[in-house]
Amino acid sequence: MPRKKIKRKVFLDTNVILCYLSGDPRCERLFEKSALRDYQYVVNPIVVQELFHAIEFSRARGKMKRRDLNKLLSRLEVTELGGEKEISDFAEFSKSRNFIVHANDLLNINTALRECDFFVTLDVKLLNLDRVGRTKFLSPSKFLSSELREK
Repeated sequence: MPRKKIKRKVFLDTNVILCYLSGDPRCERLFEKSALRDYQYVVNPIVVQELFHAIEFSRARGKMKRRDLNKLLSRLEVTELGGEKEISDFAEFSKSRNFIVHANDLLNINTALRECDFFVTLDVKLLNLDRVGRTKFLSPSKFLSSELREK
């Protein structure tokens, strides 16, 4: 029986998924077969909730459809928030941060630090983190050029 390849995990921020769903070329390559073959995209319930709210808002303006989101969600791993378990890298992040982020960002970062090698976002404040523990914070274009180019 052939061994199943272990995919590296990538947390996708809400803004990146909305970028993809809106047809923005900066994010389209994230869901090409080569990327899906080598990477498992991860989100948490916070991202799913933000996406449904954004879709409802956008749908009224005819920009996105819920079925597009449902199809996309079938390609993502939706993981739990994590609960009470303390993560040393998250503690390190909390001590070193010198900027204000939304509470949802902290929950997303916690998920990424627990499960992912990469956190892909368009949020400049989060990109300034660069790396916390094993998790690298990258823009979609940097992720695509540095990670997918190597394949």
